[in-house]
Amino acid sequence: RLSTLGEMASAMAHEINQPLSIISLVSEGIFRDIEKDRIDISLLPKDLKDILHSVKRIDRIITHMRTFARQSREWKLIEPEQMLDNAFIILSEQFRVHSILVSRHIEENLPPIETDPNQLEQVFINILINADQVLDEKKSQKGQLGESFQKQIVINIFQEGEDVVFEFADNGYGVPDEIKSRIFEPFFTTKEMGEGTGLGLSIAYSILNQSLKGRIWVEDNQMKGASFKVAIPVDPSYKKEKK
Repeated sequence: RLSTLGEMASAMAHEINQPLSIISLVSEGIFRDIEKDRIDISLLPKDLKDILHSVKRIDRIITHMRTFARQSREWKLIEPEQMLDNAFIILSEQFRVHSILVSRHIEENLPPIETDPNQLEQVFINILINADQVLDEKKSQKGQLGESFQKQIVINIFQEGEDVVFEFADNGYGVPDEIKSRIFEPFFTTKEMGEGTGLGLSIAYSILNQSLKGRIWVEDNQMKGASFKVAIPVDPSYKKEKK
């Protein structure tokens, strides 16, 4: 958990930086106009609205981080797409700064899942941060060769049997067959010394298998990268209603 919080702190810095920049730029503009006695009162409502919106965004990010950091465990009924939105409260700005193109494909009328949102969010964040790191590495190598490379993450959510499946596909290097069976082992990493702990995916695996009654596995995808799939059981009451 501490490993994930460390990664999230870095991501949160990216998220907070943008609204802080907006607050700074708008405030400086207002003060500059006041000093030069050219303040346009008609523009103040919009400027103040931009500042207030940015403050609320920072508050939402910090509140979310505090909730995540709590040790409490609570199972809730939640919509699958909402779980994804929660993870991107922390990561969306980091992905924008890193120029990662993110697309979503969500099946209609998905059933709710009963899970611990805090722990499942930790799983998603670990998977997405791992993808971010792999894509950064590939972008760097392509750049050294003078080749262009658009980093991509494609997220699919769909129902498969009695599970809702979250698929996180990237166009990185993929996972060679010979290490697929080891990718979720603690401290296993293909990164160079000092560039990764090898804990992110093993933490995700442990949470899913020991706490959430879920599954995680990795496959190849059409982008020649890796697809990490997370299966969470459909809410039992929903299954009963459908029978």
